[in-house]
Amino acid sequence: MAAERAPSGIAPGWFSSFRHFYYFIRGPILAPFALSKARPPAYNQSMANGWVSKSVEDQQIDQQEQIRTQEIVDEKERLGRLKAEEIRKIQALKLTRARICEQLSRTTNERYTLLLNTELQQIDSELAKLV
Repeated sequence: MAAERAPSGIAPGWFSSFRHFYYFIRGPILAPFALSKARPPAYNQSMANGWVSKSVEDQQIDQQEQIRTQEIVDEKERLGRLKAEEIRKIQALKLTRARICEQLSRTTNERYTLLLNTELQQIDSELAKLV
């Protein structure tokens, strides 16, 4: 049996067949198709034919409808967040007002009473704006 000839620059016996050489060069994906008559899978095998898929206009209309519904949902969420934020502000102002009223009932210092009354007026004006 004659010695197997390797490609130039490669030691003899390195590749036992052309299939091994092809596997080495091309990698494991296309190697099974190296010597077989089978063809590699087409790049568009999973795509539908033009007459089977939706028309371009239908796809554009569907995309526009999806965008509109997403905008409506986003707007509702934004309004819900704004309403919740407003409710939290009102609750915080009411709690602060209750704390100031409680401090007013306990203080005897005139300057501190004046400061608390000023703060109470500011909080009442902010509450009037929000409610």
